[in-house]
Amino acid sequence: MTIDRRAIGSLKGVAVDVAGWDGVGAAVDLSCVCMFEREMPGTSIAGGLLHLDVALGGALLRLRTETVFRAKDMDFLVLDQLPAEIGSAAVLIIGLGDPLAWTPSVMERSVMLAAGIAHERRVASVAFAPSLLDSGIKATGDTPAAMLGGLNSALRRLERTATLELASRPPLRSWTFDAGIAHLDGAEAQFRAALTVIEPQA
Repeated sequence: MTIDRRAIGSLKGVAVDVAGWDGVGAAVDLSCVCMFEREMPGTSIAGGLLHLDVALGGALLRLRTETVFRAKDMDFLVLDQLPAEIGSAAVLIIGLGDPLAWTPSVMERSVMLAAGIAHERRVASVAFAPSLLDSGIKATGDTPAAMLGGLNSALRRLERTATLELASRPPLRSWTFDAGIAHLDGAEAQFRAALTVIEPQA
């Protein structure tokens, strides 16, 4: 199966693209998926988040129901014993907290967290699924800029600590933002526009 991946550009030597896959189909070292404490009123999980829960035999929602993983703001869970259906070597679940309190800045912080964990795990490729629509959230237009800003901040930090010989150089080479096929054109345009603003500051 051919996956539609569209190059956006690069940040600090890391290739950035968008792809028409989800947290299950992402063929990367680390697939990151976001999850709220609960879904928006009157909704249930859908899309890629539901696909991942099904692939895990219902374990994702079960862990949240059991309060083992509450999906509180910036809480996280790493899964690395995965069924063959999942394309990545490991899955990182990032908690986004209360959906009613969501703002784009939550996504900025979640990307920074994901980049830090990716560095700790010494991975070369990452996919990041915000999972907002999957939880009933309609993202605002500045959400891609917030996510790219978070990635840029994290990469600047990693680069600077490496030049000061306080940390090893990050092995990260590619970062993909997951987007559903139906939203891929819009996501590509928004990320491209956001990158033109970030690049002069990089």
